[in-house]
This record gives sequence, structure tokens and C-alpha cells, in this order.
Amino acid sequence: MAPPPRSPTHSVPGSLPSPPWVKGRVLGVFLTYVTVKESFGLTVLTYGLMFGYGIGLAYTAPLGCAMRWFPQRKGLVNGLVVAGFGGGAFIFDQVQTAFINPDNFKPDKEVDGEK
Repeated sequence: MAPPPRSPTHSVPGSLPSPPWVKGRVLGVFLTYVTVKESFGLTVLTYGLMFGYGIGLAYTAPLGCAMRWFPQRKGLVNGLVVAGFGGGAFIFDQVQTAFINPDNFKPDKEVDGEK
């Protein structure tokens, strides 16, 4: 009898799974860490590229799947998927702000003599 097929997320037998999204997040955090130390422009570029790539991958799959599952109600399910993405962004924004700036400090960096 043949052994069961291995999961594509397992690279070493007996190890914990390492799904692709974990590797993507690690790469995103590493790139952001490196670019923050270099310049603000590189940080914005890296964040924009990683965000666009991630949304492109994460946004299309649920929309396509939902439309196949409910072909008579494509508008409704697409609206629910979009609402889920928007609601997640709203909640994550609050969590991120509480984590990065818990005391709500204002920026104090001067640019061209203005705050």
C-alpha cells in the first residue's frame, strides 16, 4: 500500500506545517525592518508592493469561490466578501494603532521647518 500523499506545506516529515502565508508575513516583516532602517521612501515602496501583492492573492480567491458556490446571488456574496475585507481592515487598524502608539503620541518630526 502506498503512503498517503504529503501535504505541500510539509517540507520535513514530522515537522510543523509552514503554510505559504507564514513565509509571506515573515518576508514582509523582514523587508519592512530593513527598509525602515534605510529610508522612508523604501519603506513606502516595500509596504505598497507587499500590500498590493497580498491583496491581489487574498482578494480574488474568495470572490471567485463565492461566485461559484452561489451563482444566482453573485452580487450578494461579493458584497459580503468585500464587507469582510473592509471590516477586517477597520478592526486591524484599531489593533495596530493600539500596538504601535498606545499612548497616542503625535509625531514630532520637523520637515522643512514645519511640524
